[in-house]
Amino acid sequence: MFRLANPCVLAILLISTGLVFGRFACAETVSHVGFHTDEGTWMSLDVSPDGRTIPMELLGDIYSLPMAGGRAKPLIAGKSFDSQPRYSPDGTQIAFISDRSGEDNIWLSDAAGRVTTQVSHEISAEMFSPAWSADGQSLLVSKISHRRSMTKGAELWRYPLDDSPSSRIDVPSSGKLSLLVSSVPTGPFGPIASPDGKSIFFASPTPR
Repeated sequence: MFRLANPCVLAILLISTGLVFGRFACAETVSHVGFHTDEGTWMSLDVSPDGRTIPMELLGDIYSLPMAGGRAKPLIAGKSFDSQPRYSPDGTQIAFISDRSGEDNIWLSDAAGRVTTQVSHEISAEMFSPAWSADGQSLLVSKISHRRSMTKGAELWRYPLDDSPSSRIDVPSSGKLSLLVSSVPTGPFGPIASPDGKSIFFASPTPR
């Protein structure tokens, strides 16, 4: 015998066992979960232009950590999975990948994480490693156009911040995509614009 505080949980259990009701009410309860840690894995981070702050992702939220060390404070948090923060060249904005629209897209926030703006509007894509152009007027991103595709590799795309249409950037082919489930998609990842804006550096997996 056990007790559940939230009827939503009970309804989910009943549905999962095949007992489905036409209507159920959910108690408006809020639970807070706290944790303490001094390490993380599979994290993405950046350094502010002034060298004082590290924005980093952990468990789907983005935190701000002083370069000198100390306590990490939530910068961008909530129900969505937010990741891969990147400071703008002038340090006033942070670009990041979030699924808060229902799919991976590029979003912007101010340096304090308070104001967020959606930049891309993809409906079935995976996006990785956002990066700023040298002039801070557009964002570069690695994109697989169809989520979980076995036949599509990553492409390099540019998203202007003035609402101009996005455009694909042609890069040399990295080889034929392998159909092995364990294989990493081919294509450009981790783009970095050169300071003069004339070149883009990126990494690309070698097909097996």
